[in-house]
Amino acid sequence: MSTQTYTSHGVSVKFDDNSPQVLDALQKATVRGLEACGAMAESYAKKELSKPKTHRDGSVRPNVVTGRLRNSISYALGSNVGNNIKVYIGSNVSYAPFLEFGTRKMSAYPYLKPACTEHTEEYKKILQSSLQNA
Repeated sequence: MSTQTYTSHGVSVKFDDNSPQVLDALQKATVRGLEACGAMAESYAKKELSKPKTHRDGSVRPNVVTGRLRNSISYALGSNVGNNIKVYIGSNVSYAPFLEFGTRKMSAYPYLKPACTEHTEEYKKILQSSLQNA
């Protein structure tokens, strides 16, 4: 914190610059908000995977057989330049992209995209709340 004092006509005014502390609090609030959004998106993706799927033969069966893919979904915070913080959600299971995007022989069954795009208002509220409570 830096302090500057100005005196004019016998009156002194003291200014305290708290901008470093404010920026630090905003940075921490942003990280907290993104952590909460990542956890929420992870939860939605896992719920999406758990929904029953209608197969080509018309049968409806649970989409989860072993739970390996569902259990592998996680989120992480990262940044690419400076203070540009982002939250990533995904899986390290090799067949995850095939289920998300489909193949020539299999229809897509997206679970990550809906988890991210269908809840944007909720994510905005989480971030707003986090920043207001900074």
